[in-house]
Amino acid sequence: MAAHLQLMVLRNCSSFLIKGNKQMYRAEPNNLKACNSFRYNGLIHCKTVGGAGEEIGQCKLATSYVWTTINKNAQATLSSIQHMIQKNKYHLDLRMAAIHRASTILHSQKPVMVKPPHQELLSLWPPLPRAIKLSAATLQRQKKHTNKQEYIYLKKLKTYI
Repeated sequence: MAAHLQLMVLRNCSSFLIKGNKQMYRAEPNNLKACNSFRYNGLIHCKTVGGAGEEIGQCKLATSYVWTTINKNAQATLSSIQHMIQKNKYHLDLRMAAIHRASTILHSQKPVMVKPPHQELLSLWPPLPRAIKLSAATLQRQKKHTNKQEYIYLKKLKTYI
């Protein structure tokens, strides 16, 4: 069956179709941009390109698709995707879309680094024993002499005690 005829059948009545506000999206595999169009459709073309993160421990059934796992750094991964698409002549017009999809997958798999607080900000606050000993009257007197951040910090400590 011709690809255009398949698109006419699948265009408005598919289980992968997601109707949004004034736009239609498709959640099918190998649809790189989730667009409901002939160019990005992953069901009707003979050769398709797709990208997905690796799922560890999943049992994969026999399929006609060829899956290639790339365990390299980001630049080598993107260049190998580009070369695979060009050498095997898979949808040459989707080369940049496949590279963008792989880039977002690599970015999502990166571990998040938690930065420690700056020492300059920690040095602004007075030590804890001094803050506990202050009374409400002392806070009122110090309101005139301290900057606003220290006053707010001391006031919060007083409410917790």
